[in-house]
Amino acid sequence: MENISMRRSALSLFVAATISLGGVRPGSAKVLIVATTADTGVVSLRSMLSWAESPGPDSIRFAIPLSDPGYDASHGTWTIRPRTPLPMIMDGWLVIDGTSQARFIGGDPNPSGPEIVVDGEDISIAPGFNVQAPQVIVQGLTINNCRLSAIAFLGANGGKVLGCYLGTTSDGLAAARNEYGVWIHSNSRDIVVGLPGNSQDGNLISGNQCGVLVVDSCKRISIAGNRIGVNRPGTDTLSNLTAAISIQSGCDSAEISENLIGGRETGIYIEDSRHVYIGKNSIGTDTAWNRNLGIFDQGILFDYYARNNIVAWNSIGNCDRAGILVLGSGCIFNTLTMNMVSKITGKGIENAYGGNNDLPPPTVLSVNSSTVTGTAGPESIVEIFADDSSQGRDVCGRTTADASGAFAFPLTKPIVRKYVTATATDSLGNTSEFSVPYIITGVERNCVSGMPITFGLEQNFPNPFNPNTTIAYELPEALYVRLSVCDMLGREVSALVDERRDAGIHKVTFNASGLSTGVYFYRIHAGTFTEAKRLLVLK
Repeated sequence: MENISMRRSALSLFVAATISLGGVRPGSAKVLIVATTADTGVVSLRSMLSWAESPGPDSIRFAIPLSDPGYDASHGTWTIRPRTPLPMIMDGWLVIDGTSQARFIGGDPNPSGPEIVVDGEDISIAPGFNVQAPQVIVQGLTINNCRLSAIAFLGANGGKVLGCYLGTTSDGLAAARNEYGVWIHSNSRDIVVGLPGNSQDGNLISGNQCGVLVVDSCKRISIAGNRIGVNRPGTDTLSNLTAAISIQSGCDSAEISENLIGGRETGIYIEDSRHVYIGKNSIGTDTAWNRNLGIFDQGILFDYYARNNIVAWNSIGNCDRAGILVLGSGCIFNTLTMNMVSKITGKGIENAYGGNNDLPPPTVLSVNSSTVTGTAGPESIVEIFADDSSQGRDVCGRTTADASGAFAFPLTKPIVRKYVTATATDSLGNTSEFSVPYIITGVERNCVSGMPITFGLEQNFPNPFNPNTTIAYELPEALYVRLSVCDMLGREVSALVDERRDAGIHKVTFNASGLSTGVYFYRIHAGTFTEAKRLLVLK
């Protein structure tokens, strides 16, 4: 039974908020306060969702006291367990703001994640939140154990999911599976799941059957800035069992960008959908290529009439069959450009059974200190890669084959890996598989990488690190070199090199065992060349 004084306090908050916004009447903005974890009662989440169905914009906020029986002091969370499906959201312009609970308490009770947990274990087959209205925002909640989806958008026009944990425990370290994390279907439009470049608004969507499922002619869907199929810190997989992201059945104009994706089966699955942009994601690896977040099958799969899609500037590694698989003769006009693909057991790029019109890959004919030459389809765009196997860990750049198919790509920096590969893209947007790798022999490698033609300071590897990392730099001539490490205030904490060095590629190991966790800078001075980069010590 609810505490009567607690209920009155919450009602007072509700009344004060609504009076300040003009009162509770059709068309007015209302602030609705959830003040209990109980499933029923005047200040429950269920009641506030019902209140929100009156016309006008609404905000549901949480102000649940520490005395509530649903409070877990060991995790700093309040858990709501609905016994039956929550009311469908039919009236739009609603914000369900889980971040308000921390503001009410006046601190951050759960620094590992959201304070409010909606546990759908007792709900029959229904979404945790079933959104059928425009412009609904769900933010700052953990939603788990739902037999259907944590959040569903059904024919919705506009909506956002921000800063939620979907399918995990409240600390983001273990699975608490929903069938789907986010299910967007039935002609929904303009739905946003996470925001690029903003970790606070990105979601953790892991441990589900499928992370994000978009089906049935949806348009303009954005999935960006999320961690999907990994744990909260992104150090290990926490798999969605079938796919991290799946877009199917006549969808159009989606963007999947800046996500960290790991797991067991497929990273991104695109079927019978068009104009999907997949850009700047890390799939099966982190951005520094330090972690194996392996995809069991393929990083990206295009299937059954997936056409006119673009895959650009992604890092794809640690997959079994393929980094990118274009499957079947109906999958054409899919452009794959400037992607870093490596550590794949099978092919880095595979066009199977007529995928991308079986466009033939280029042939690399020669590699020297200044140029990569070869042949490709006439006037096709050729991209050059370097790798320590047969794929494309480093993107060297692009050029265009002439009318006879010949190309010559000028190198602006030395190739330091063992193999050179290339892809071709025709005028229709089909991209080939990687070429047969050109093996740089020991003599050629000395020619290419032993005498750099420009100065260079490489990003340290690994990064983050503890306690050792390697820093490489290139000198086109013999010079006096000073390479040092500084803290954020510019104070030098270590001098790594302070002497004359010959022309060539040099590597130095930096041991940070005496430093605390944090961001530092390393800086090189060699003649007129000066450059600095950041490194992260993580203990």
